[in-house]
Amino acid sequence: MRFPFISAVLAACLSLWMAGCGGGGGGDPSDDEPADSGEDVGVVEETRRGFDTYGRSLSQAPGRTRADTGLMTLQHTINAYAAGEGELPSSLDDLVSSGYMSQMPKAPEGMRFAYDPATGVASLEPR
Repeated sequence: MRFPFISAVLAACLSLWMAGCGGGGGGDPSDDEPADSGEDVGVVEETRRGFDTYGRSLSQAPGRTRADTGLMTLQHTINAYAAGEGELPSSLDDLVSSGYMSQMPKAPEGMRFAYDPATGVASLEPR
């Protein structure tokens, strides 16, 4: 009973593979090349844009990591303060003045850490 099911799945996979490879399976690579070389330029340009975006993401990663780490540290310290003191801090400065932190984490350039004392949530916002 399993054999017909497996055969059907294999047949479906084979047909999908054949469709993805141009369907003919003739093996002549020139059959798969576009007739107009303008299509090649479009693919190259699209690939270049993809690499540019990837490169920008990598260059921004240290700042994002620093921001995420600083924000997680602040939120963890706010929670520790609330557990130890029985109330939320009235400002982020309370975390340093009460000794829960030796200093505030550095926010990424152009950003600052914000704090909502009503909810106890720290966030990042533009300066």
